[in-house]
Amino acid sequence: MQCPKCSQTVPDGAVICDRCNEILDSSFLGADITNDGKAGEPAATRIKPDPRSAATRVISSMPEPDALPDEEPAPAPAEEEAPRVGMKALLDAASAPPAASEAMADLVGRFRRLPFFEKLTIGAACGLFASLGLPWQWTKANGDEIGFLAGAWPVGALALLVAAAVFLREHERVARFRSLVLQAATAAAFVALAVCLLYPRMARHESFERLGLARRVVVVESEPRFAAFAGLLLAALMFAGMVKTMLDADRS
Repeated sequence: MQCPKCSQTVPDGAVICDRCNEILDSSFLGADITNDGKAGEPAATRIKPDPRSAATRVISSMPEPDALPDEEPAPAPAEEEAPRVGMKALLDAASAPPAASEAMADLVGRFRRLPFFEKLTIGAACGLFASLGLPWQWTKANGDEIGFLAGAWPVGALALLVAAAVFLREHERVARFRSLVLQAATAAAFVALAVCLLYPRMARHESFERLGLARRVVVVESEPRFAAFAGLLLAALMFAGMVKTMLDADRS
C-alpha cells in the first residue's frame, strides 16, 4: 500500500503515514474529518467533529463551568512565627513607656483641680517628708544627723499617708469610705504634729562637768537642728489643712 501524498510504501491497515503524517484511514475520527484544506489553515478549521462520534458525545456530556461543584477553599496559610525582639529593643521600650507621661499629666491635672487647702495639705506633707533628708539633730559624737537616721522617720511615713488619703479620697474605690479616710488622715496629721512638737525636747541631751570646787560646766551632748523646726512648721500646716478639708467635706 502506498501513501497517496508522498508515495511512501506503508503496511496494509495503517492509519497514518509514518513519513508525512497523512491520515490514511479517517474512520476513527469521524466521517467529516478530511485532509482537504487550504495551506496554512489551522487544523481546527479543517476538522469537523462528528456529532455521532464517541469523543463528541463525551465532550457534550460534560457540565458547564458554572455547574461544576464548588471547590473547597484552600487551607489558610499557617501563621508565621513572630520575629524575635532583640534585647536592645526591649530595653528601649522599657526605658520610656508612652503611658508614663500620660499618667504624670493626669496626676498634675488632678492636683490642679483640688481646692486650695487640699493643695496646702499635700504640699506640706511632701515638704515634711523631704525635710527628713536634712539635719534634724546634732550630736557631739557624730555631728549633724539627718532625720531618717535621727529617729524622725515615722513623721515621713505619716506625711505620705496624709498626702495619699487627700489625693485619692475621690477615687471610685475609696469614695464609699470618704469620711473614714479623712478622719484617719486627720489623726495621722495630728500624730505627726505631736511628734514634731516633742522632738526638740527629746533631741536635747546635756551633761555636767565639775571644774574645781564650786564650778560646774554644762556640756551639750546633742541638740535639735534647723530641720526639726522646719518640720514642726510643715506639720502644723499639714494638720491645719487637713482639719479644713474635713470640715468642708462635712458641710458638702
